[in-house]
Amino acid sequence: MILDEKEIFKILNEQKDNKLLRFYNATLKIEEQNVILETENNFLRTKKEQLEAEIEVLKESVKELFNDEEESKRLDKLIKF
Repeated sequence: MILDEKEIFKILNEQKDNKLLRFYNATLKIEEQNVILETENNFLRTKKEQLEAEIEVLKESVKELFNDEEESKRLDKLIKF
């Protein structure tokens, strides 16, 4: 079967359109993943801040329990990470 020039260009354009469509779909999926990762990152950042605040409260409570400056300094060194 011999194709004329018009049919060849039609086939090439369809292939190009398919590649562009696949690229566009892949781009959309990547953008969707970025949104999901950003949301998860924000959640984890918030959770980290909450935990850090809780640690500070606990550190103060422990310092009050010991009420000893030397012991408080030693605890500070132990708690730091």
